[in-house]
Amino acid sequence: MGRLVSLLLALLVVIPAAAVSDFQVIQEGVELIQVEGPAAGSSQRHPQMISEQLFKRQSAVVAVYNEFYFEDSSIVGDMRVMFTLEADGTISGCIPVQNTTGSPELAQAICDLVLTWTLPSVPEAEYQNWVTVTVPYKFMQPRQPVVIELPVTPEGSEETPPEGGGD
Repeated sequence: MGRLVSLLLALLVVIPAAAVSDFQVIQEGVELIQVEGPAAGSSQRHPQMISEQLFKRQSAVVAVYNEFYFEDSSIVGDMRVMFTLEADGTISGCIPVQNTTGSPELAQAICDLVLTWTLPSVPEAEYQNWVTVTVPYKFMQPRQPVVIELPVTPEGSEETPPEGGGD
């Protein structure tokens, strides 16, 4: 039951994957992703391409955030992580370069997650090249569901209609 509740709560934060702009719940936007290094001119290392790849992984970031948020609801704020994207698509050296969430543990967990990802590689002619990527995240309180409570009638009892039947 606890896992089901956690899963349902995790789904409350995820926005439908309709467009890259929807990713703004946790990522401020493509124009704020910084890409620097020898392969920065490659089509596979353009900020838009990297943003699209990160968008595909947003639910994993949200799941990590939810684990922390539902333990401590004061964990909200901005975070920037910087990592090296190698030519073969692996990620190395992730570090938080800004963190206003008040949780260094969340920053480390996000970096640990990022280090497990593999993005598309660059063409073989550019294979020795890497880039450094800085990605901003904005962690906010999840949307709360609207709960409608219906009166429960105990089994075997009949509900009586209200008196005055219709003036």
